[in-house]
Amino acid sequence: MQKTESNKNKMRPLQSLLAALRANRKLELLVYAGVVVLALGLYFSGSCAKPPPAAPHASSPPQSARNDLEKRLTSVLSCIRGAGRVEVMVTYETSGEIVPATVSQTDESLQTGAGGTGMQSQQQREVTQPALATSGGVQAPIVLVEKEPVVRGVIVVAQGAADPMVRLDLQRAVKVVTNIPISCIEVFEMTWSS
Repeated sequence: MQKTESNKNKMRPLQSLLAALRANRKLELLVYAGVVVLALGLYFSGSCAKPPPAAPHASSPPQSARNDLEKRLTSVLSCIRGAGRVEVMVTYETSGEIVPATVSQTDESLQTGAGGTGMQSQQQREVTQPALATSGGVQAPIVLVEKEPVVRGVIVVAQGAADPMVRLDLQRAVKVVTNIPISCIEVFEMTWSS
């Protein structure tokens, strides 16, 4: 019984404070605005302590990716019967693009007019940040889609390109890999050097 009475006695000042806040609407809104500002301050101070790692640059495919496609095409095309030694050059219409997952948060704030005019305004601000995943203690952006660069054209230089059948086989093989029309694939005969 004594614990219940002491708990009631402890709750009375809090109840009277809440009753006073409810009676004065301006004071109540001011306290709520203060709580929101405090919560936002704590949230943003924690998120600004360590900047997230930069998302991979999406303006152009890395040179290694470009070279990788050329190397793989060179390797495969040189295996075609009659092709002989082959060199490949690939040009791109667009660059690759990485689309990260994002998290949006809407912050609302209530502002009262200057000089106690009683005018209030509510502002909303949407903050969008990349969604991060932690693996092994390292944070990295979550990638939704990784779009490959669009190939504009391919030049193939092959020793056996003088043969029309070899030329056609080389063009068809490049078309299958790059999904571009045959008209964007040029095959030339390699000069013979001794």
